[in-house]
Amino acid sequence: MDPGYIAIIIMVVFIIIYVINKLPIPLTAMLSAAAMVCFGIIPANTAWAAFGGDTILLVAGFLLLSSTFFTTGAASVLGDTLIRAAGGRPKLAVFLFFVAAFFLSFVFNSVALLAMFCPLVISVIIEAQKEKTIFEEKYMQMLAVVVCATGLVTLVGAPPNLAASGMVAAAGYPAFTFTQMAPIGIILGVVAMVWTFTVNEKYAEKLYPIDKRKRSELVLKFVGERESVAAKKAEELADPVKRRKANNKRITITVIIIVTIVLCLSADQHGISMGTIAILGGAACFVSGCAPFKELGQRIDWPIILMLAGTIGCAAGLGSSGGGRIIANAFLGLLGDNATPMLIFTMVCIITPIISQFISNAGTIGIMMPIGLAMAAEMEMHYMPMAVGIVVSASMSFCTPMSTPSQAIVLNWGSYKFSDYFRQSGPLNVVMVVVAIVLIPLIYPF
Repeated sequence: MDPGYIAIIIMVVFIIIYVINKLPIPLTAMLSAAAMVCFGIIPANTAWAAFGGDTILLVAGFLLLSSTFFTTGAASVLGDTLIRAAGGRPKLAVFLFFVAAFFLSFVFNSVALLAMFCPLVISVIIEAQKEKTIFEEKYMQMLAVVVCATGLVTLVGAPPNLAASGMVAAAGYPAFTFTQMAPIGIILGVVAMVWTFTVNEKYAEKLYPIDKRKRSELVLKFVGERESVAAKKAEELADPVKRRKANNKRITITVIIIVTIVLCLSADQHGISMGTIAILGGAACFVSGCAPFKELGQRIDWPIILMLAGTIGCAAGLGSSGGGRIIANAFLGLLGDNATPMLIFTMVCIITPIISQFISNAGTIGIMMPIGLAMAAEMEMHYMPMAVGIVVSASMSFCTPMSTPSQAIVLNWGSYKFSDYFRQSGPLNVVMVVVAIVLIPLIYPF
């Protein structure tokens, strides 16, 4: 059988595994790359090339930086500062948290960001118990949407960005630059922010009537633990030596992160790869004493590393075997003479978020990227609008808690039912995809 058809069969099998959701996503991704090797589609050194590539180094380095930022308490200081700045006005405090998440998501992993901001937002809501217009269901989904949108601004804003960049490079095109998707990411982030504090304000109040709101066990537990956490924090602040050491670490990690980002943004000028810069930044966390070296293995999110490497390897198999081109030609054949670059692009951007509602955005990108790039090549389109369109439309999927890790995290923090995702985020999901379809071809011409 033609290797291209074998690669397609492998891809279909693993799509089914993704949908069934019986295996962890990182394991599924690794098995899909291994299958490409076992069936002779690609050699092992191609399937596992991502482990030695710049993409994985970039991910590992920024995972070390972001985890250290949170564990040193620098993130907590930021939260306390924003609460004080709000001056006791809960809606303003929530807005300031959204603004901070907007900008921090440029460089911090969305999972880590939400781990910090969800408790902060809930704290404000608990303090404002008497205000019936502020409650967790109104804001948690929107927070995840904002983080997903602005996570597109840089390569390190979300792991799927890096996976997509690796797949583009594996297909023979230049990899994404550090801020390649910044224009569309910022626009979508602004759209999400405006929606949250305008349309969503009244819409959520209709969706979640006061008499039907019921807090999750996670939120109730958090309410009960707040006093003990506050007491522990006060005890630590009472020791001048501990307080001084903690402050020094917070300042140091902040400086390290700023320097790392500046060097990544200027990579074209000094010639050092972004992966190398990120690893040096991660190493600085330990050299400076901000993080103990014995925690090195714990601070790298290995499932993300495995997911990225496996996804890139599987996509390389589908692309190099000709499987992506076979699928692309089949789609183009269905459209016949009506196939135009804009029609193809629109079709891909509609199909991608539908798939991504039930498979993670990273898994969806792994499936759609080689197909989309093959279709672009057949139509003699520039690869960039198709590549960016797939990443953006996969990330702009938030009608189910399975669509992105961010949406899964806010499930219990927002005291949601499964159907709440479609009801609250569905309209915004449509708006975001339409904005992407209209603007991406203008920013990245065909």
